[in-house]
Amino acid sequence: MSPYVEDPSSGERSALTMLVIILVVIIAILMIGYLAWWAPSRENTVVVPQPTVTTPGPQGPQGPAGSPAPSAPQGPQGPSGTPGPSGPSGASGPAGPSGAAGTSSPDSTTPPSGSH
Repeated sequence: MSPYVEDPSSGERSALTMLVIILVVIIAILMIGYLAWWAPSRENTVVVPQPTVTTPGPQGPQGPAGSPAPSAPQGPQGPSGTPGPSGPSGASGPAGPSGAAGTSSPDSTTPPSGSH
């Protein structure tokens, strides 16, 4: 017999060790690939769009006139409002013509001072 006795769990241990080593190598290769190929640029490139200026062309002919809009139906008449305040009095008019001489009206006679 051999002096070395193999433990049954050592086979599982060596398989797990091999799997971890393979995963570490794959991760290392992926990181190097990212940094070498897809890494963002160290230079900042700023693209400034140039403004576009458009100049309108000559005015074209006027288009045809459109159809008139239909008139809306008239609604009912509303209630009348309250009358407003009286306005200021107007200016006096010109003097009228003088009356005929010698005529007097009965209302304008004065009674005699001694009777009563």
